[in-house]
Amino acid sequence: LNRRKTWMPEFVEQTTLPESWKLLKKAPFDFVHFLYRWLSGYGEKWFRAFVWLIVIWLFFAPLYYFAQGFGNDGTTHLEFLRSFGYSLQVMTLQRPEPRPFGWITTIIYGLETIFAPLQSALLALAIRRKFMR
Repeated sequence: LNRRKTWMPEFVEQTTLPESWKLLKKAPFDFVHFLYRWLSGYGEKWFRAFVWLIVIWLFFAPLYYFAQGFGNDGTTHLEFLRSFGYSLQVMTLQRPEPRPFGWITTIIYGLETIFAPLQSALLALAIRRKFMR
């Protein structure tokens, strides 16, 4: 028996999903759910979320050191210890100087701008759930 109700049957009949979405629905696991479990333990394990935030920081800081594409002309090079401070500023969504110039440093900057605040939100959620009990 199909017990699901459709709230707009005419809309459901007219809507067709692209083939890529159909393959995604048939995947053995939900990728976002998988990441949520491993990065913060379903929002329950604050220490796991904190460790992943540190891992993100320790992963991206050396990348800034080796990228060497900063400044207006792309010749500015960050010192090793300064790259850790630079990475922390990117993680907190500040606009650190020097700005990334090359495409590699821009991609590194963009990825850290996405991943670090997302992981910070998972950490905040886990801490909130810890104190709500």
